[in-house]
This record gives sequence, C-alpha cells and structure tokens, in this order.
Amino acid sequence: MFWGNLLIPFAGVLGCWFYYSNTTEYQPNPRPRVSIADGGFNPKNYSTTLIFICVLIVTAVNGFIVYRSKPWKERFFRNYLFTLLIVANLTVALVFAFMTLELGEVMQFQPISRGYMGICMGILFGSLLLNYAYNLIVSHFKLDHSKIILEK
Repeated sequence: MFWGNLLIPFAGVLGCWFYYSNTTEYQPNPRPRVSIADGGFNPKNYSTTLIFICVLIVTAVNGFIVYRSKPWKERFFRNYLFTLLIVANLTVALVFAFMTLELGEVMQFQPISRGYMGICMGILFGSLLLNYAYNLIVSHFKLDHSKIILEK
C-alpha cells in the first residue's frame, strides 16, 4: 500500500480537527493532564468525537481503495459482502457524524453542530478525493512505491 493512502486521508482528519478546534463551539478536553492514576482517559470530549467519526470514514474508503489495487484488483461490486460492509460502514459513520446530539449518551459523543460537522465532512471528503486522484496517478504511471521512497 502506498504511503499516500495513509498520509493524505489523515491530513484530512487533522485538517478537520484544526478547523473545528478553532471554532467557537469547540471546548478543549476539561482534563488536559490524564493518566491512569488520575482516572484514565476521558473519552467524552469534542476531539475524540470528531476524530472517531473521521477515522471510521477514512477506514472504509481506504478499504475500498486497497481492494481495487494490487494484488487484488477486483471489481468491488463483484464481492457482495465487501460492498455491503463498506456501504454499512459509511452509512453508520455518516449517521454518527450528523446525529452526535441524539447519540451522545449511547456513544459518549459530545454534540457537534451539523453545520460545523458538514464543513468537517467536506474537508475530509476533499482529502479522500485527493487520495483517489493520487491512486489514479500511481496506477496510470505504474509507479513503484519502494523506488519512490527508498531510492536516493
């Protein structure tokens, strides 16, 4: 798997977090210093909610990209179970994204407004489109990842 499949989408995740952390709605973790002795990690905060949802989407899209690249190179719609799982993962992630208020108690989400979440999803899907374009370029020119990174 090419490094771009990891770096480009997670740059989008970081972009979402940097955008959202500079909004008026964002509140930093109320427990900035967290350790096991202090009671462990506080999962119910804005950063955790946003990053969890973004990583769900990135994982599903990367699964699709890896499946359609070497060594498999299969049409994704021929593998019905795989297609169903990818669609289900994306559906659940988008439901989580836009229903953080309603799912707050069950999933320990902090409520993120739909407007801010929509902008974050735009940033994330922009990075995923860039990742897809990167994969098309790599496929078109038949680039060898080990030579790109390791040769001097």
